[in-house]
Amino acid sequence: MSDAVNLSDFSDLSCDFRVGYGSRTMQVRGRMGGDAEEGDYILLRNIRIVSSPITVRNRLFHIAVFFVVLDILLLGICCKEHIRISEEIRSHIKILILLTVVISIPLMVNYLFNSAHDLRFHLTRIEGIKEELLNGNFPVKMQTYWLHGHGYPVSVFYGDVLLYIPAILRYFGVSIQSAYHYYVLMINIGTVFISYYCFSKMHNAKTGLICTIVFSLNIFRLYDVYTRAAVGEYTAIMFMPLVLYGMWCVYMLPEGSKEHGRSWIPLTIGCVGIFLSHMLSTEMTAFFMILTALILWKKTFRKKTFIVLMKAAVLTLLLTIWFLVPFLDYMISGTYVVNDISRYTPYKLELRGTFPAQLFMNRYSVMQGSTGTGTGAVADMPLTVGVASMLVLAGWFVFCCGKERDRGERKEEYLAVLLSVLCLGMTLYFFPYTLIADKFPIMVMTVNSLQFSWRLYAVAGVLLAWLLCIILRKEWLAKKKKQVFAGVLVLIAFWQGLSYMSDVLNEASSCRIFQNGGLSTMDIVFGEYLIIDWGEDFEIADYTSHYEDQLTYEEDEVSVSDWHRDDGKVFVSLVNHSDQVQQVEVPLINYKGNHALTDTGDELQITSGTANRISVLIPEGYNGTIQVGFSEPWYWRLCELISLVALFWLIIYPAIKKNAKSSIDIFRIVLSKRNSYK
Repeated sequence: MSDAVNLSDFSDLSCDFRVGYGSRTMQVRGRMGGDAEEGDYILLRNIRIVSSPITVRNRLFHIAVFFVVLDILLLGICCKEHIRISEEIRSHIKILILLTVVISIPLMVNYLFNSAHDLRFHLTRIEGIKEELLNGNFPVKMQTYWLHGHGYPVSVFYGDVLLYIPAILRYFGVSIQSAYHYYVLMINIGTVFISYYCFSKMHNAKTGLICTIVFSLNIFRLYDVYTRAAVGEYTAIMFMPLVLYGMWCVYMLPEGSKEHGRSWIPLTIGCVGIFLSHMLSTEMTAFFMILTALILWKKTFRKKTFIVLMKAAVLTLLLTIWFLVPFLDYMISGTYVVNDISRYTPYKLELRGTFPAQLFMNRYSVMQGSTGTGTGAVADMPLTVGVASMLVLAGWFVFCCGKERDRGERKEEYLAVLLSVLCLGMTLYFFPYTLIADKFPIMVMTVNSLQFSWRLYAVAGVLLAWLLCIILRKEWLAKKKKQVFAGVLVLIAFWQGLSYMSDVLNEASSCRIFQNGGLSTMDIVFGEYLIIDWGEDFEIADYTSHYEDQLTYEEDEVSVSDWHRDDGKVFVSLVNHSDQVQQVEVPLINYKGNHALTDTGDELQITSGTANRISVLIPEGYNGTIQVGFSEPWYWRLCELISLVALFWLIIYPAIKKNAKSSIDIFRIVLSKRNSYK
């Protein structure tokens, strides 16, 4: 069984199939689309069944995976007696594994959800990274795989560090859908164990387990993973508990404590992870971090607290500068759909806001996108974090609101309630985004880039889990009440999660995508990263219809003997017969970083042609080969070096510090012995 291969109007297509059984009959079927006209036909040039190099890589990969798993099991058996883990933690690990299995139930099929909103876009991102790695480009910036080879700077605008993992799996012959399933499984595992670690540190292991269950089964997270296939957003959600834990250590623990001094570690890891996964999640997280710092301004400007915050900020900058500088370089130097403020207007946020009633709903259209307030709540997407998470607020109101308690305890509790309610309130249809944009012009781009206010449910989920942790930490609250409350939340969380996943499996249409022939390189969603003229009327089709894999030039003045692609670059052998400069339009888009060189290394001038394709100015009488392609500016490379050095230093610094401490201790022992001899 294989998948469909999408043929293009613009070029020939070659693709690979995996044939599991050579002795069986293989069928290849061609079907014309609805726009086919009389005289159209499909030409199959040849079909070959051969042993591919990828077969060897795939077998070696599976052998390596087998032995790695075997080694881990043997290590666990051999070290079982030496690893001291309490029975409570052992049982929690088993529950966490079962929880991971539960939230991964939709992965237990041999297909993908065809109706998942952004699925094909992100699959193409993975395939684009793989192709650029094969071209020898690292880190990947310009993905020349897109738009029939014209290139798309998706890696400049969209962090994709963790997507290198499924891209490498693709190199070893793992199918596209399997690589994606492995990636989702990895994120589910990471979400469960990271949140358990963070929430356990904020109280104890039992509380950590309960908060993890509620957080990982919140409806919006599941919706992000399985319905929207919002890879960047659900990857960022995995890191949000680390940011919460880091901020909690900074503001809620005594300055002199060891945990306070080390709070920069989870804070830095969390911020770097979110920033390199999803820019919009970075904006939302930064907003609530800054708001917290302002509310607790007296603590913010304490010496040790301020040093910890600055340490985390500087390290985050150093570790992400390799991505930040190219991103800002493009955003400042050009106009794209994503930074044209006329593309997204604040009123659209309010039109797609949430009715308060929807926060408490447990029935919704699981595969639907946002229908907007105009149609009411009928058949709308899940605009909620789920009943279990919403009951946390109800539990706080019943058990904690109005109770006498310590001032420090009350401050943390009210802060969690304030941020949670604010975050939920910012998703509602009456939140005044238009008014904010009108009164504060500096906020226009930030407000517009949010696109949909319901994205804030990603942050609300972790804030409500924090509030639950605070409630379960209350020593004055009767133990039985806390047990009943926690039990009810856990049962509801599993019920709502299983119900949602069952509905997804029941309603989602299926598709099978094993190799890149099943993807379209034109699937760019809203075309956010296309170059446009400021404020112009924009239609994606006006651009993509021109992205044909061919040259455009005056055939009477220029003759082309050969042109081809190699490692993402276009090579053209030509002669300019005229005594004037001629333009040759090549199938690449004129993004910053693209250059045209002669075979002697001289740079040729380029301009924007049709739909911003690169138009190379060929000098009069030129006879030779030109090379057109993308190369990173020197200052991008410098930033990559800075981030690499910072990462290397963070890895080796603890070892250096430990060895230095050991050396000092040994020196002190030697001195004490000498003094004793005297």
